[in-house]
Amino acid sequence: MIGELLDQNRAALRRLDATDDHDDQTIELASFLENHLALGLLLARSPELRSEPEVEAYLAETVPILERNRFHLKTFPRAIERTLALPFEDDEWRRVVEQRSAFEFFKELYDGTALAPDLAAVDLAPVDARLREIGEVEGYLDAESIPADLPTSHWWWWAPAQPPVG
Repeated sequence: MIGELLDQNRAALRRLDATDDHDDQTIELASFLENHLALGLLLARSPELRSEPEVEAYLAETVPILERNRFHLKTFPRAIERTLALPFEDDEWRRVVEQRSAFEFFKELYDGTALAPDLAAVDLAPVDARLREIGEVEGYLDAESIPADLPTSHWWWWAPAQPPVG
């Protein structure tokens, strides 16, 4: 399972790195980051996978590509902000909390790499403030809609309530 997720991300990053078209770059980066929801949940369930040679090789391969494309890392939180600025009609709340968790898992995975300072510099405070505000109306996900093994640090899934303790 983890090998498939890593391969999907490698492919998206290679396409990102190979194109000069801004729209194509945005699409590939979004695909790459969105895959981090599944990857992050897998690593949350099985944290020992983080130290597997396959994951270490993946990080070593992808960090240079991401460093070359670091400008685009700031576009993902902006995409979340744009979604939060629109009227919610269907399942936008679920989509936006998935995006926020994907970015959080991405940051966690790349912590300790050369990319970490760039990721730490991404200001998510406006996104989180807006999530708190909109969560008062749009939150209220059913407990079965919240992925199992999701860390409680991903509080936005439980909005407007607090995550469970323990």
